Parts: sequence; C-alpha cells; structure tokens
Amino acid sequence: MRVIYLLVCTLFGCSEAKMAMDAYDEYAMSANEMDTGSAISDGAERSEDPAYWQMSGTLLVNDGSIQTDLSFLRVVIVGDAGGVLCSDSVGITASTRQADVPEAGVQAWWRVTRTDPESASCLAVEYAIPLPKPVFIGLGAMHPEIEAVLAGDPDHSQDEGSRLRSVYASMSEASAVWVFGVAETTSEEEVEVDPATGGISVDGNWKFDALYSFPLTD
Repeated sequence: MRVIYLLVCTLFGCSEAKMAMDAYDEYAMSANEMDTGSAISDGAERSEDPAYWQMSGTLLVNDGSIQTDLSFLRVVIVGDAGGVLCSDSVGITASTRQADVPEAGVQAWWRVTRTDPESASCLAVEYAIPLPKPVFIGLGAMHPEIEAVLAGDPDHSQDEGSRLRSVYASMSEASAVWVFGVAETTSEEEVEVDPATGGISVDGNWKFDALYSFPLTD
C-alpha cells in the first residue's frame, strides 16, 4: 500500500490550512485529566468555514500494546483561513495490535476505537467529529517527509535522550495510509527487539503532534 502525503500545510505556513507544532499542554495529562473542549477563537473568525482537521495525542505503549486508560487522541477543526474552530480530546476504549503492517517502515499498527465526545463538546454540538471509529494508527521509522518538515522548523528541538517516530493513520482497514505527524518519547527503551513480533520495540509514552492536516469530507 502506498503511503500518501496529506494536502498540507507544513510548519512554513500556508493560507489554506495553516499547520503548527503547537505545544499543547494537554498532552502532558492523562486521559482522566482531559478537558472538555469548546469552540475557541485562536484567531479564527466565526465566518470561517471548517476545511481541515488535525489529530494529535498521547499513546502509552507497554509490551507493544496501547494502554487505553492512559492514552487519548485530540481533534482540532481548522477553518479555511487557518483559524482553530474547535479543539477537544477523546479517550480510547480499545486497541488491537495488528499482525500485518501496511508499509515496511511502520513498526507497530493498531486498530483503535475512540470514545464519543462529551455532550457539551464542540465536537458534538457544533461540528461532527471527523475521526472515525475505529481508526488505524501506527508508529514507524522517521519518514523523509517528516524529517524534511522538522528540519525546516527552527523552533523544533528534540529533547536530549528522546526517541522520535513518524505517525501514520488510515481511516479504515481498506483506506490509504497517511504519514502525518511526529511522536516523541523520553521513556527508556528496555529492549531493542519487540519479543511479541521480533521487530523494533515501540514501548514508551509517546506524545505525538500533527505536521499535516486531514481534509474534511462530508
């Protein structure tokens, strides 16, 4: 399956869907501390139409499995002028490690089922949440497209001793695979080889950020 690069807006900025590696404070919290999102201005005019969405979050991986109670996903709706229209987090109710990965560079591939947004969330009241249930998410070797974006961002600095991975997603089992973000962990890697699969271990507390936006579809 060919990895597809998202229609994009990288850190250099663009008028159609301005992307930024915002350091969301929420990533540091556990799923139990997730806030309830609401529509926020962040420079967005109410006259903007929703055009793109971004996914980020935290994945705590232990023995190759996502610890669902301490992991979550964040969805951001972006307007056609680049403003943030809605931002909120959802939890993860279940995840299943997939035996087959869609690309050679993907080191772990999971089928992930999210929770529904809270009833007061902007993802329930003002916008339909674009993140499908389930969604497929993966971690893998640093992809050239991701490395290029990071290299062009003077504000990005890797923490000393941390590990980086590219983040991949597919909206269904048969859909295209997108490489869209970067994940970082400072967790020590106890073993280099995953005993369950014989591949490279991806254990760690991974905080991932979006570098590319997903297009909104009806």
